[in-house]
Amino acid sequence: NVAPGTASGTYTMSDITSIAKSEIQETGGFSLTDTTGSVVAATPTAGMFSAGTITFASGATVTLTAGESLADVAAAFNAVTSGTNGTGISASIVQTASGTPNTYKLVFNSTSTGLAHAFDFSTTGAGQTVTSDPSGVLSSVTYTVDQPAQDAQFKFNGVTVTRSTNSVSDLVSGVTFNLLQDTTSQPGASFTVSAPGGAGVGMWA
Repeated sequence: NVAPGTASGTYTMSDITSIAKSEIQETGGFSLTDTTGSVVAATPTAGMFSAGTITFASGATVTLTAGESLADVAAAFNAVTSGTNGTGISASIVQTASGTPNTYKLVFNSTSTGLAHAFDFSTTGAGQTVTSDPSGVLSSVTYTVDQPAQDAQFKFNGVTVTRSTNSVSDLVSGVTFNLLQDTTSQPGASFTVSAPGGAGVGMWA
């Protein structure tokens, strides 16, 4: 996108080796009739959450109580996603199999893209996403990384650039580059924007 009045110039973007992505992690499956089934226990079996309180690096806390449901757990994490000390991590419930009982998973997603927003629930302690988990709230649940967080990386007029977002508006005043996919399958591909008097033309070469 080129804003009216942008200074004349030709800008080339090439070698888009990666686009920015958010972190996605899923828990192991919970066998439940529905999402109101309990997944929190004072003495949890493998795959369940333990009752207790966890503290995030952001300062936010989540407290789970024995008997709470999968829906309750998702709501507890979502309650601290944004705002003061927000974690930037959302939780959603996905039904992965139907039957008697059904199988559900809790899927965590960072709300922003880029490496700075990566998280990991499999390890807790100093320097981790969750800095304190004295009751082992998370320790009996398994976590799988579905999509690791990553930054966008590309060359701009031949210079390697890294950004945490795919909407890049800080390279040239009045010009926004929206990265939709990498060009690893098209070595040498480039995108040129000419902005004479605010008119924008783009093409792959």
